[in-house]
Amino acid sequence: MATIVYAMLTSLDGYIAGPSGDIDLPVPEEELHQHFNDEMRRTSIALCGRRMYEIMRFWDSPEREIAAEEV
Repeated sequence: MATIVYAMLTSLDGYIAGPSGDIDLPVPEEELHQHFNDEMRRTSIALCGRRMYEIMRFWDSPEREIAAEEV
């Protein structure tokens, strides 16, 4: 049987967007980064909200996104 894991990113004040509305999270230390990479490797499906999905779409084709920024 599969396991469902619910997780949510929030700051101490309960809101992750900065004053201008962008999501500007600090770069995690290597150990924490490895932990989340390992978790995602075990994940079959991830459900994101609209804004997080739009941000994460970058990884669908990062080479195209980077090329567009260079123009």
